[in-house]
Amino acid sequence: GVSGSNGKYMADVTNIKGQKTIKISVSVKNDDGSTTAMGNKEFRIKGLPTAEGLFLGQTYKVASKSAIKSQPIEAKFKDFPFDLNITVTSFEVKMDGQPPLTIKGNRMDSKTKQLIEKLKTGSSLTIRKIKGRLSNGSQITKIGTICIDVN
Repeated sequence: GVSGSNGKYMADVTNIKGQKTIKISVSVKNDDGSTTAMGNKEFRIKGLPTAEGLFLGQTYKVASKSAIKSQPIEAKFKDFPFDLNITVTSFEVKMDGQPPLTIKGNRMDSKTKQLIEKLKTGSSLTIRKIKGRLSNGSQITKIGTICIDVN
């Protein structure tokens, strides 16, 4: 599907499985109702890169317990030519001495906040298995890990 007008068009290739190229053909509608082929061009399709998991805009951060408990987990495509916003839908938190906890959404839940409050300065948290969604509903599962040290 190609959509758009006035020189701004978008090709949606999310439903094309296994193809490495796509051919886009352009035609114009004449005043008499007929169409004239203007040509076609083959484009290479590339997959999305691995997104970065971010806490306060960084993949590694030293932060206070209150910041860790209150700030959202985010994700974005680094150095990607298009603006694709990722909404984090779930992640896993691994803390020193605790089994991993799976969180729904992009913020720490109440149980996790209680465990964070018990952490000592210098303790570490790892945010991993981050999952997200694009505005068109596509699931993103290749999101990098975040490391946070408690200060």
